[in-house]
Amino acid sequence: MRIWLDLANSPQVLFFRPIVPELERFGHLVTITSRDFAQTTQLADRYGLRHTVVGAHGGKRLSKIGLRVIERAWQLVRFARLRKFDLAVSHNSYAQALAATALRIPFVTSMDYEHQPANHLCFRLASRVIVPVYFPGWALRKYGATPQKTGYYHGLKEQVYLADFTPQPASPQTESLPSCARRGGGGCTIISITRSLNRYSTTWPQAPKCISCSCHASIRNWTAPAHSAVPTCGCRRLHWTDLTCFTMLIS
Repeated sequence: MRIWLDLANSPQVLFFRPIVPELERFGHLVTITSRDFAQTTQLADRYGLRHTVVGAHGGKRLSKIGLRVIERAWQLVRFARLRKFDLAVSHNSYAQALAATALRIPFVTSMDYEHQPANHLCFRLASRVIVPVYFPGWALRKYGATPQKTGYYHGLKEQVYLADFTPQPASPQTESLPSCARRGGGGCTIISITRSLNRYSTTWPQAPKCISCSCHASIRNWTAPAHSAVPTCGCRRLHWTDLTCFTMLIS
């Protein structure tokens, strides 16, 4: 299958970086376009993703942003017209949604934020919408993502970033940390700050399940094993987003 992937913002590079090799492992041919915005193109270069830069950001004014989306959609149409793509994939690229629709290419989008008004555009034009399991049902209905075209993945988008991450047992000794932290002595404290679950009380269940495996163990007081990059729930299993499952949702 010839898959066209569009990277419109810098976090999307981190999201699709481990997914692209998985798609290729399944035998798909992946072609990547990118938008010149924030650090999108630089990150794509850094992680060795071969991409073609098409279009740029429209600025801060809503009217200019809208015009630039339409302009970039036309540029993407010209890019994709003769390449005979079987599938267009992005993380809510509005320009790609318009271009793929114009070219009658099936469009798959992923999204993790339920308060984005532009979800109306991508969700309604998409043939498949892929969201985390905790994406609210009311938002899917509001933005036109029917149950028949909605797919879910366990965990959070940021866990996909770490899907192929291998923890380093000696990470406190790395040169990137201050010398006092590498010595492990006093005078230096490493602090990890995470968001409180209370902030999501309107969308998360009152007694939340594990965000990765949906087991019934509470994650309010989760513990992580030594050198773990991903928190575990009360069942003490280390959870990673299943890339194979996600890849099958796309293709």
